[in-house]
Amino acid sequence: MKLKVVISPAIIDFPNLHNERLLLEKRINEIANEYKFINELPEWTIEFYILLGKGNWNGIYKKGTTTSSLSIRSHSIFLSVPFSKEIVWGINEKKFAPRPELNQSKFKIISSNNWNLYDNLNDYIIEESFLLIIDLLKSGIKFKNIDIQI
Repeated sequence: MKLKVVISPAIIDFPNLHNERLLLEKRINEIANEYKFINELPEWTIEFYILLGKGNWNGIYKKGTTTSSLSIRSHSIFLSVPFSKEIVWGINEKKFAPRPELNQSKFKIISSNNWNLYDNLNDYIIEESFLLIIDLLKSGIKFKNIDIQI
């Protein structure tokens, strides 16, 4: 089983997050390799889709999506990005793409944002995304009669 991270910013002119994605995948795989589920269903990929957007909450979408024809199980995670008026390293509010508000009732709300723990946006994205993915893996994912849980 492979674990993959996709980071999708709903922010105009946002920097490339390739290195952050690779770092997240490495950290998650290091933890997952300690569990037997990683060796089951070797052709399958679990994809963590991280949507970066405006808001004052972080959360994990309560349902995953299985695409059997591609052997992919996807789980969506919302990570709010602060405005520049909220913290020095935040993003100008005008750079956020116009999107409808997400329905919070469809998410497991994980944390209120404590942006002061971070010195820059990249650290915030990496650490908070990692914590959200770990929370999802701790609560467990079940598909194909396999329990994926740390």
